[in-house]
This record gives sequence, C-alpha cells and structure tokens, in this order.
Amino acid sequence: MSPRQISRRLRTATQVQDMLPGGFKDKVEELPKTPPPRWMAWSCITSIGVTVVVLVATLLGPMDEFVLASGSVRPAEYALVFPQVDGSVAEVLAHPGMTVTKGQLLARLDITELERGRATLEAELAQAVADQAIAVSQLSAIRVAPLSPELLFLARSVDRHRQVVVMRHTLLERMEGLGQTNNVSLLELTRERLSTQAAELELERAQQAALLLEGDYAKAQVSAAEAQVQAAADRIKGLERRRVLIEGEVTRREIHAPADGLVVSRAVRFAGEKVQLGTALFKLAYGSATELRLYASEDRVHRIKPGMMVRFRTHSDPDRLTKMSLGRVQDVALDGALEKDEEQAHATRATYAINVSVKQASTELPLGATVDAEIVLGQRPFWHLLLLKREPKP
Repeated sequence: MSPRQISRRLRTATQVQDMLPGGFKDKVEELPKTPPPRWMAWSCITSIGVTVVVLVATLLGPMDEFVLASGSVRPAEYALVFPQVDGSVAEVLAHPGMTVTKGQLLARLDITELERGRATLEAELAQAVADQAIAVSQLSAIRVAPLSPELLFLARSVDRHRQVVVMRHTLLERMEGLGQTNNVSLLELTRERLSTQAAELELERAQQAALLLEGDYAKAQVSAAEAQVQAAADRIKGLERRRVLIEGEVTRREIHAPADGLVVSRAVRFAGEKVQLGTALFKLAYGSATELRLYASEDRVHRIKPGMMVRFRTHSDPDRLTKMSLGRVQDVALDGALEKDEEQAHATRATYAINVSVKQASTELPLGATVDAEIVLGQRPFWHLLLLKREPKP
C-alpha cells in the first residue's frame, strides 16, 4: 500500500468519526492498545532465522564452476574429400543425405582437353602400329633377300657365269687356231673375243654380288631393318606410356568416395564451378555417432582437462527449458586456433579447440548445429565464486 493510499484512508476515518454523535467521538489515541499475538512474533523470528540459515547454506554450499564455450555438432568419424587437381566441375553426382559406398563416383571434373589429346594419341598410336608392321615385313624380306633381285640373281649364278667364261675361252682358242689357217674370218674372231670379254665382265659382276651377299653389306641391311623395327616398337611404347598418363589424369579428375558413409555437406553446387587443389568438396560421415567441437577462450582454459563434464544445448532446440544434454571432454588443443593473419591473431584473444564426446542427448543433435556449452571445472563454495575477479574483455 502506497503512502498516498494510507493518507487517504486516514482522512476518510477522521471524517467518519466527525459524523458520529458527540459521545462516540473519542480520539483514536485514547482507544486501548491491543498487543500483537505471540504467534505473529514467533513467525517473524522464525522467518528471520530460516532466512539466515538459507543464506548461510547458500553461501557455504558447493556450486559448479564452469567455462562458457560455443561450437558445433559434427560427426564423430568423418572424412573430407579433396580434388587431386585444379579444374572446373563437369558433373556432380552426390548430394547431402546420400549414402555412398567406397569407390563410388561423387563428381567429375572437365576432361575436354584430355579427350582431345587422347584422340590425337590414339591416331598416332594406330599409325605407329602400322609403321611397325611395315618395318617387320621389310625385315623379313631383307633377311630372305638382302640384295635387289638382279644382284641376288647374279650372286647365285656365279658358277654358271664361270662355266660360260670357260666355254668362251675354249671357243676363242679354237677360233684363233682356225684363224691361223684362214678358216675363220677376222670378223667372227673379233666377235668371239668381245663375247668372251662380256662373259668375263658378267662373271666379275656375279662374283661382286656374291661378295655383297655373303659380306658386311647384307648384314648392314639386316641391321638397319632391325633398327627400324626397334624404333617403331619404342615409339609405340612411348605412345602407350603417354596414353597411361592421360588415363591417369582422367582418373585424377574423378572424385570417388574414400569409404562407405553418408554425404553430410558439399562445396560444389553446379557444373562449371571452378575448384582448386586443397579445397574440400564433400564431407562424409561414418556411422551415426556425433561429437562436439567447442572453442573456448583463454580464460581458465588451462584448467580444462579430458574427462570433465560438459552441459550443452543446441540453438536448433526452440524449447529453452529442455534438460541440457551431457558430454565429456576428450582432448584439448595445446595451442590457440590458427589465424590467417598473425597480426590479427595477436590483436584478439586466442581460442582453443576442444573435442567433446556426447554421452546423453536430451534432443536430436543435427549435424552442423551450433551449441552453447558449459564446461564444468569443478565445485567451489558460492561465496568463493562471488569473489572471483572477472578478467576485462579486450
């Protein structure tokens, strides 16, 4: 009741007293005073005692000392899938929520240039195989006949030419004997001499061809043909190695699942998107177990140890009165989180990564959901926590 209301009521009581007959207009101060009942006094004393006891018990009672941390829910076991080369996306075959098996194709990068090079290589390889077949056939022919047909015929007819020369010499000697008796004309004798010389020249050619056939010339022809065959074979091997390299490049542009799992997120959205080496394209979760990745500030982080209890609640839970989920600290980073800019890292407070295993989830924990957590460091009397000095924020 406010003072104004009390004053108003007193004025009303005075007015009522003035309206009463004279014998009843006794002043309020002259009325007998009645002492309060004893139960009211004991109630006040008891209330004061209980309040003091509760206050003392509260100040001396243990309370949890905790460190606030924020983070997110992530799979307990997961893998990030990276491209092996830079390029542009040609096809995306996996989407979040899709169950994949080991080796399944998730995406494919553009291989237009590789396809063009492979087509050119296949044409060169076919031509090289044809050249090798020609070289092999030439080698077989040279091994059988290392000389031209005319020389080969001469080389193999030495004996016949020798017999012809002997016969010509015999005939020439007879005709010369008859010429002395004038039985053979000078013209016939001259013609026979020319025929004998021609036979001797043919014999000489035949002997030279035989020497070529049995000497180094034929061996050199065979060696040259064998070298052509070997060169064609080496060219084919080189082209086949190039084909293997192109096939390897094509395979490197195919992004496969490293193991059985569930696609929980992806960085590529459409064909033609540029990707760079070292950029994660897919995130695969193994199993349904989840954990927390928390980031705590440097305030009392040195006291966070593995095994400590963690209470947390996800932002995706609209009911803020729901019982908090529980977890346990698994490990704590020994150094602050890496920063791209060292100057920025020194200008801000460091954060430390903390992995927490989920022991009891009061609600569903969607992957990627952000959480607010309390890492329980231990218990201290409430009065001690009240006297703790808070470090000033930067």
